[in-house]
Amino acid sequence: TMIMGSFIQKDMDNVNRITGDFKRNSEEVGETKVNALYQFYNKNSSKAQVNLGVSLPTGDINQKYNDNRLAYPMQIGSGSYELLPGISYHSYINKSYSYGGQINSIFRLDGNKNGYKLGDEYNVTTWFARKLNNTISTSTRLNYKKIEAIEGLDSSLRANMMPTANSAFQGRETLDLLFGVNFIMHHSFLQGNRLAIEFGIPAYQATSGLALRQDYKIVAGWQKLW
Repeated sequence: TMIMGSFIQKDMDNVNRITGDFKRNSEEVGETKVNALYQFYNKNSSKAQVNLGVSLPTGDINQKYNDNRLAYPMQIGSGSYELLPGISYHSYINKSYSYGGQINSIFRLDGNKNGYKLGDEYNVTTWFARKLNNTISTSTRLNYKKIEAIEGLDSSLRANMMPTANSAFQGRETLDLLFGVNFIMHHSFLQGNRLAIEFGIPAYQATSGLALRQDYKIVAGWQKLW
């Protein structure tokens, strides 16, 4: 069983023909996820498992600037309860090298209090990793993600003023190339903790309308296993 929290910070640069350049940002504690794993295959240095989790709507969906609610991409959470099914495969070539793949989905079970439901998500990833020692490993990963368009809308947003406020424009497909470093703690009170940091760039992007494109991403996560 695994419980994950998060802290999310977002920054968005904008260009307006009338007012010029401006920036918006948001930061807050994100969603809380509880995940259970079941290993159904373990043979010849290969393992496969299924996972089923739920995401609790602890992330804020009321981030504002000058008392006006920010657009969909700048909100921290979804405001919905979510089902998180997945399956993964992991195989060791030898003591130092491994590879694997994973398929995950996010199914939003209800709309939020602001009148909309974020689109369901589908994610497929494959990776190759090298273990440097018992604590540190590095990885290279390809990640494909599809996000469906938003259902409903936040009536406080003016969709005609900016693409990020239009619910029909929030669907997208991406293929990212990511490079990561993982630290696994084995001693003292940090035993069972894992820190993972990744840097990624998009190899392919497609959106359902006028939408922001991604330049790069940095992802950091801390996990505690029981």
